[in-house]
Amino acid sequence: MSLKITVLLENHTRHANLNSGVGLSLWLDDGEQRILFDTGQDQRFCHNAQRLGIDLSTTSSVVLSHGHYDHFGGLPFLIPYTPHKPEVICHPDVFLTRYAGGFIGSRAIKIKKISPENNKTQLQTHFPFQLSRQQVNIGTRFIFAGEIPRSNPNKRFGLIENNTGYETDYVRDDSCLIWRGSQGLVIIVGCSHSGICDIIDYAKQIAGEEKVSAVIGGLHLRSAGLPEMLRTRRYFQQQKINLIYGCHCTGGWGRLWLNAQPLNTGDILSLE
Repeated sequence: MSLKITVLLENHTRHANLNSGVGLSLWLDDGEQRILFDTGQDQRFCHNAQRLGIDLSTTSSVVLSHGHYDHFGGLPFLIPYTPHKPEVICHPDVFLTRYAGGFIGSRAIKIKKISPENNKTQLQTHFPFQLSRQQVNIGTRFIFAGEIPRSNPNKRFGLIENNTGYETDYVRDDSCLIWRGSQGLVIIVGCSHSGICDIIDYAKQIAGEEKVSAVIGGLHLRSAGLPEMLRTRRYFQQQKINLIYGCHCTGGWGRLWLNAQPLNTGDILSLE
């Protein structure tokens, strides 16, 4: 059994008839499951799916890597294509209201909103949501990882709005999808806010498999400093992970240091 991955949306494209844009959306098909992994920020993933000959009405389930607008914002546009109402699998924090920014003393400084303007009631009326902090098995080969333990649990990524004001956002909902292949695990990530090394370690733990054949998605290394990049490269070398496809927030710096291949809108991978 093989896994076919089609990039429905990424920051860039080499195809004139496809729309690119900041965000990520992947179509995953292993012959048993057809999973939509993230939805970008708007309807562009739907347009591209049609151009690529992918029938979104066959979606068996949707997996959201986390609740930022460029990964979750497009979900309402899937509604007309899915009268069968596929299950959406994600972390419970996906609906939080979030901003880029931070605290100066006790004062919250907001830069811009980074959660989508989605109607929670509309989405939960159409889609059955499985909100889980624990791993979720999807079919025989896919695993949604749930909340990922971190070696640096206090790394900050913005602000969360709550009933009394604001608190620091650690993006606890950042997760990944794992596919058990004959050559090892294929780990699919959205933005890797949890830290790509911690994600891989946890994926191996819950899958009960040491060999990782491929890592695919946003690795959040575009602004990484030299010490972090050295640690990350050393980790990948130690793990002997040779297939790395870095897109979205990986950045050219991250791809260079990890010798990662780019992955653009319209690209197709086939993995065993």
